[in-house]
Amino acid sequence: MTTLVFIRKLFRLKGLRVLNFEFKTRKSILNLYVKPYKNGSRCPLCGRRGTIVNQLDELRNWDDIVIAGWKIILFYAPKEVKCPTHGRQQETIPWAAPQAQCTYRFEIAMLSYSKVMTQKAACELLKTPSSTFSNRLHRTINRIREGHRIRGLKTIGIDEVSYWKGKNTQQSYTIWTRELSYG
Repeated sequence: MTTLVFIRKLFRLKGLRVLNFEFKTRKSILNLYVKPYKNGSRCPLCGRRGTIVNQLDELRNWDDIVIAGWKIILFYAPKEVKCPTHGRQQETIPWAAPQAQCTYRFEIAMLSYSKVMTQKAACELLKTPSSTFSNRLHRTINRIREGHRIRGLKTIGIDEVSYWKGKNTQQSYTIWTRELSYG
């Protein structure tokens, strides 16, 4: 097993290949140069495969979680894909949301830590400045909540079965509402 495969398996980096790595010991940072594995150069809007038009010269970076005191940063130069429907788009990055500066794993850790501790403590664990942490937290919450808006709701039906000691009843409630809209 090569060192690059070992690093990929050790850090459970699914959906990508590690091309190179470098340690920055003074700052406890591990830079990983990666590329998507079997991505197929997909359009971020519709998910269709397109033809590769251009590979960007500039490397983008994404913060990943901190493991054993080492902050992991992923580097990759995304490709531009020509989608038959949407034209030229930057390819889908499987480890991060579009235009994000951190990986999905970082976002999950950030949200989990934010539920059980202060933002300052979470910033220290993830080795992130507090202003950056706050911005990423709000962006992540807004992106996750985007698909959960209720519009034009007419009826809410609640069916409830309740069991307790000595009882076995079924209750059914229906609540009629007018125009109810969240968002």
